[in-house]
Amino acid sequence: MTVYIGVGSNIGNREENIAKAFLLLKNHFLSLETASLYESKALYFENQPDFLNTVFKGVIQENMTPQHLLSLLLETENILGRERDLALPKGPRTIDLDILLFGNQVINKENLVIPHPGIKERLFVLLPLLELDKNLKHSATGEKYDIFLNSLGKEGIYFYKSNRYIENIK
Repeated sequence: MTVYIGVGSNIGNREENIAKAFLLLKNHFLSLETASLYESKALYFENQPDFLNTVFKGVIQENMTPQHLLSLLLETENILGRERDLALPKGPRTIDLDILLFGNQVINKENLVIPHPGIKERLFVLLPLLELDKNLKHSATGEKYDIFLNSLGKEGIYFYKSNRYIENIK
């Protein structure tokens, strides 16, 4: 089964933070690849550094559940120094890892919603997501994600580096 993980960083060496997340996660997948990096202005709480964003596409083992993947992502964030500020949940962070899609599953739990509800409104998620698979559809509605690109415009987001940046990671 294929999963998609949204990745962002805006504290410290953003590119290195994303690369380290990739390295920590890759051994837990049958395969893991990344889209290109995009730089974007922060949403919601704008008085913070710009983000680097990408999406990881992974093929998981049959026994990995959405909850297990969520735990793995939270553990990875913790290892990379993510500190959660309950007063400012959308504030600066070394790394942010979100399950965007988990196969075709639809999950609505208090701690996990899949497909991620922000996909359609976040260009910094849509661009790298569609770079990995331009035909992706919303699991519940069947809407192709590419239809949301035109409504968002391109302001505030910039191509940063091709996905080949990952080849230099050891």
